[in-house]
Amino acid sequence: KFPNPETGEEAKFSYPHILGAAILKGKVWLDSFTDESAKDDRYQEARKKIEVVVHSEWPSGRVDARTPVTVKLKDGRVFSKEVQTPREPSLDELLNRYREAASGILKRDQTDKSIDLILKMEKVKDVSEIMNLLAVQG
Repeated sequence: KFPNPETGEEAKFSYPHILGAAILKGKVWLDSFTDESAKDDRYQEARKKIEVVVHSEWPSGRVDARTPVTVKLKDGRVFSKEVQTPREPSLDELLNRYREAASGILKRDQTDKSIDLILKMEKVKDVSEIMNLLAVQG
């Protein structure tokens, strides 16, 4: 929707920005979607390397997860892959993402305690303990 995003919010809906961030940093994370990253010259240069191809032959509003990607290197080599279905992350991958995202907000002991409570949420009688733990103290 936004080939040249001007804000972090627009960057979330920009294939060129998302793929450019992957090229630039090797991964796409929360810091890829800030106003600063959208305006950053390095991200803008990386976005120029992305060409989004719209497949008009595909039905509009399609809901399959088919995502073809082709990478063309400067030396002429071409690599292509099409993902047919999204890969479900493992519990360890999800927990590592959670820890990384929480690290700027919660103290380590809060993060560990919140993981413990969330993983056994069906046994928690009062969710206020979880909510109080996750509430940002101002």
